Amino acid sequence: MATTVPDRSDRSDRSPAPDEAGTGAGAGGGAEAAGERRGPGLLAAIAGALCLVYVLWYVIDLIVLAIEPSTFNATHDAADNVGMRLVFAVLFLAIAYHGLDGLRRTLVDVRPSWAAHDTGLRGAVAFLTMAAWIPVTVLVLWPSVRGWGA
Repeated sequence: MATTVPDRSDRSDRSPAPDEAGTGAGAGGGAEAAGERRGPGLLAAIAGALCLVYVLWYVIDLIVLAIEPSTFNATHDAADNVGMRLVFAVLFLAIAYHGLDGLRRTLVDVRPSWAAHDTGLRGAVAFLTMAAWIPVTVLVLWPSVRGWGA
């Protein structure tokens, strides 16, 4: 009688790996309980990528300013519209989430006993992100919205 070895690529009979579902959390926090490091969740990865894109955009913006100030001014005058303001609001959301989630991860790394409170910390990150993002978005969009009635 031959014994078959199950294929390791088939994970249907096991709980998902930390990032298999794209959320950064395994079923029941198994990876955290086992002491394994988890990778970033999907939202954290998107926020980090947007932050990197913004930094690169800003560096290029400063290079254009140093080389040709009139081009810099013309570009910024053309970009003063609702669309670009929405882009900046989304960028602020990504930066706020990325920073607060990084703080949460640092707290859990420095104080492993706080890992038991990870769900509450994630809720605090979500709440603080939105609590900061909503008023900032209103402030960023207000100059464009104010001009709609005129």
